[in-house]
Amino acid sequence: EKSFKVFGFQPRYELLSKKYSTTKMKLEDERKNKFLKEEKNCTFKPKITKKMTIEKDGRPAYQRLWEQRNKKKAVSVDYKTPMERELEECTFQPNLASKPKTKRPADLVDSNPNGFDKSISRMRKAAIA
Repeated sequence: EKSFKVFGFQPRYELLSKKYSTTKMKLEDERKNKFLKEEKNCTFKPKITKKMTIEKDGRPAYQRLWEQRNKKKAVSVDYKTPMERELEECTFQPNLASKPKTKRPADLVDSNPNGFDKSISRMRKAAIA
């Protein structure tokens, strides 16, 4: 390391460290400048007075609204029976539409498939010849 300093050179890790710190500083400055530019473009600033946030009793608006909500919840009484409440949870609805009757296995024993008689007669003719 001493030989590098004699000739005016710095070790590579020191150069990289300095370069990193300078680029980091530049990025931070750019972010600050960008934020300031955006802030200048934001011209709307609502005027909120204490009159709007505090009522005569001195409570903040969020407390008043929360209490109003709780009062409404307490007033709404559920007049349904336990059975009705339980049935509301049931979502299954069976399809009660009538379907055409299908052939049962007992009905299929008496009937032959299409073309059965023709194929039997051909086989008999082939056996005779």
